[in-house]
Amino acid sequence: MNKIDLSNINLHIPKRIFVVFFDMSVCIFSLWLAFFLRMDRFYFLDEIPIYPLIVSLSLMIILIFSFQLHKSINRHSGLETFIELSKALIIYGIIFASIFTLNTFEGVPRTIGIIQPILLSFSILSSRAIIRYIFLILSLSKQNEKNKSNCLIYGAGSTGIQLSKIIKGDNSINFVGFLDDNKELVNTKIDSKYVYSPLDLKKIRDKYNVELVLLAIPSLSVSTKTKILENLQYLNITLRTLPNFNELTSGKIDLSNLRDLNIDDLLDRDLISTRSIYKAKNITKKNVLITGGGGSIGSELCRQILQLSPKLLIIVEINEYCLYRITQQIKEKYSNTNVKVITKLVSILDYNILEEIFRIYKPDIIFHAAAYKHVNIVENNPVVGVNNNVFGTLNIAKLSLKYKVGNFVLISTDKAVRPTNIMGASKRLSELIIQAFQARTKFSIFSMVRFGNVLGSSGSVVPKFLKQIQSGGPITITDKRVTRFFMTIHEAVNLVIKSSIISKGGEVFVLDMGDPIKIIDLAKKIALLSGKTIKNESNKNGNIKIKITGLSVGEKLYEELLIGNNPIQTKEKKILMAQENFLEWKELKIYLKQLKKSLEENDIKRIKNIFIKTGTFYKK
Repeated sequence: MNKIDLSNINLHIPKRIFVVFFDMSVCIFSLWLAFFLRMDRFYFLDEIPIYPLIVSLSLMIILIFSFQLHKSINRHSGLETFIELSKALIIYGIIFASIFTLNTFEGVPRTIGIIQPILLSFSILSSRAIIRYIFLILSLSKQNEKNKSNCLIYGAGSTGIQLSKIIKGDNSINFVGFLDDNKELVNTKIDSKYVYSPLDLKKIRDKYNVELVLLAIPSLSVSTKTKILENLQYLNITLRTLPNFNELTSGKIDLSNLRDLNIDDLLDRDLISTRSIYKAKNITKKNVLITGGGGSIGSELCRQILQLSPKLLIIVEINEYCLYRITQQIKEKYSNTNVKVITKLVSILDYNILEEIFRIYKPDIIFHAAAYKHVNIVENNPVVGVNNNVFGTLNIAKLSLKYKVGNFVLISTDKAVRPTNIMGASKRLSELIIQAFQARTKFSIFSMVRFGNVLGSSGSVVPKFLKQIQSGGPITITDKRVTRFFMTIHEAVNLVIKSSIISKGGEVFVLDMGDPIKIIDLAKKIALLSGKTIKNESNKNGNIKIKITGLSVGEKLYEELLIGNNPIQTKEKKILMAQENFLEWKELKIYLKQLKKSLEENDIKRIKNIFIKTGTFYKK
């Protein structure tokens, strides 16, 4: 028995037969309706005279095949199709009217020759338009369904239920159901949606093609959140969260607040409390100057200090765009404050302009955040980096001493501890300058705050990893063993301000940043929070690779925060005070003079030797 080759059958034939049958039916209906309207009485079909019926059907069948109206696909019909159809109907109307209006037939009123073509034209054109509209709506509906992301809400509590109600009105998300660890809720229904166990997530993902999980659990602990992330690691599901669930439940936010990646999620610890600082006598109603005020740390300092109601905020920044950006942020978010803001586009190496700023505005407290901090860039441009970091700091310190500034806070780094690179050495030498200056004054309070990497800041690995992930990878790290201390910008700046309040003079404050984090673990977590999985030997179906490039010049496997031992606990829980030796100004001044000359002569070898002599550089 031969098999039928279905590929040779024209699947459009049934559709074309239907179109012809439909148009014939409309001819009969419109003729019946014309008689009904004209004679004002109900007609049965067999009461209609045969002549106009035969003429109508014959004309229509000829025009259908002449204009090939039956071949038009109604769902894709455009203006040209409707014009061709209109031409055929006009011809039909002229011929039909000519026959039955200009001639007399028994039982057929002359006006039938006009009424029937009008009814026929209206019926056929409107039916085509309606059919096209229906197909268009169905097509858009299918497209929307296709573009929607099937999602689950993790958390079937009040927050999750509130979020599910918001999702129902969103065109980009198709809500499938809830996930919850509460066994009493599993297999129950909330608003017709099932609550599933997280243990069944793989099965649910395969069944419903789940692409997204929305986290809706208020006050979730870091350990639990990490566990959830681990469960999602090999399922290629994007996790999105909301910044503030209290706002959600009060109806203040919507789905536009959903975020793919929260910087806070990258820390394997609970965030340090950054409660408002109520007593800041050194800032409130004082003149505050921030160098590097347009950078990551500097701009956050501006934002937090503005909330402490200083009298005047002076922002010093060398980068025009950064200065513009922080100025705009202040105008948009802090326009209702009474704080006067002065912005100055100036380098910290320009002593004369800086002195003019000090003379006119008389700052009471200085947060010195201006520095070149990228290890590789400073390593490749040591003269510029050292000159800025060391002698820029020296300029600000000298002017602070000359104009009797009450407080001076140097923003330092963990790379200043036993440095193996030029950048770290320049920051350690900056610390020595500040320590030496404290010994020269009884009026000013000089201190410094040392902390590690700030998540999300310029130069942080987070933006770098995100960019690599967005471009398809690979994610590059220098060594699997590399660890770093991490803190959020908000945490770091809050503690910097607190350290300025408790400072008595000469302290090297160290922020308690928790345990160091492996960079490779950070990379994996960022990939997961971005909806990606790592491709390796154990997971060949992953979609992004991690590439090891090798340690850069001057890079250490492990960073430290202390040079000496036995740090002293301050009254602020997360702020420690290091006990470290420093050089007297008389001795340090000699080294600085030698360093200045070496920089002018571009003598890199001598620059490093001077760092070694001052104990600020360690050969690997």
